[in-house]
Amino acid sequence: MKNNNIKKIMLALALAAVAVGPNLAKSYADEETEEVSITNYYEVYDNFQKALSDAKAITSKYQYINADYKNQRILDNALKEAELVNARVSRYVITDQAKTNMAVATGDIKFAISLLNGQKATLSELKDLLDKHGDFIESDAFKNAKAKEQRAYLDAYNEANRYYILNRYKENTVSQFKVDNLTKVLKNAKADIDNAYSQVANKISLKEEIAISSKLRNDADKYTEKSFETFKAALRRAETSVEDKSSIKTGAEYKEIADTLRSARLALVKKQAENEKLDELIAKLEKAIDNNKIAIKSGETLLEIAPKTVAPVKGKLLKLIKDAKETIEKSEQYLNELKGIKG
Repeated sequence: MKNNNIKKIMLALALAAVAVGPNLAKSYADEETEEVSITNYYEVYDNFQKALSDAKAITSKYQYINADYKNQRILDNALKEAELVNARVSRYVITDQAKTNMAVATGDIKFAISLLNGQKATLSELKDLLDKHGDFIESDAFKNAKAKEQRAYLDAYNEANRYYILNRYKENTVSQFKVDNLTKVLKNAKADIDNAYSQVANKISLKEEIAISSKLRNDADKYTEKSFETFKAALRRAETSVEDKSSIKTGAEYKEIADTLRSARLALVKKQAENEKLDELIAKLEKAIDNNKIAIKSGETLLEIAPKTVAPVKGKLLKLIKDAKETIEKSEQYLNELKGIKG
């Protein structure tokens, strides 16, 4: 009887274990999943906040400022949606919906940032215009322009110069659109004056240069053939441009022709100067030939009077003598050519 009671108790415990066991296992699993879920939520939240911060920061940099308009709008929309999500989530209120919304917003922001194709702006063209300001306002064209046209140019210059000074060291935040617009306005204001007033002034300057250059027209014997031919071609072109009544040139064209003629005149090479250079080269070659002859004589003398002493370096000494003889031969050949040119 006692044994039967023990068996009944053991059976009851076994049945209880079967019924309770799965519930206990499920309870432990739920606790572990909840812990993982909380940790993952914090990671998603932190990534979302970083993406939001990166998006706000990049809107003030060249990648966004100089990007295509449509790509800017994609980031704007992603940022706007992310701001709405951010207003509804909290690091301390954990929900699956919040986590999903933040993950989606983070992905959208990163994708939008990857589309930004803005490049750093270049200020070189604008700077070049600004650098020429001093010469331009001293030009006859500017001085002959109407007050209204002068003011338009000066206003454009002042605005462009102010922007350049404030932004020349801020490559990461300079707007290429702004730079291009300032450059265009300044260039157009300058061109309006150049086109209207520089023609007469530059044509006068060209005539003055022709008058100076014409005095050298018959001096071909004083200059090298190459430099004088270049000069004559520039002079003929200049004279033709002034005499041709059927083809009215712009102020810029007259200036270019005058500059070319002036450069050709200043580049004329006197034959005397050329001969002086030839004399210098000839003297150097003659000295080199003499030095090599002395080296050959010294080497041959050593081989003759002290063969045992120089035996260890005989091979090198013979090579030096050979090289010296070849140098003399080439130098004498070149020397004859130079003397022929001079003659």
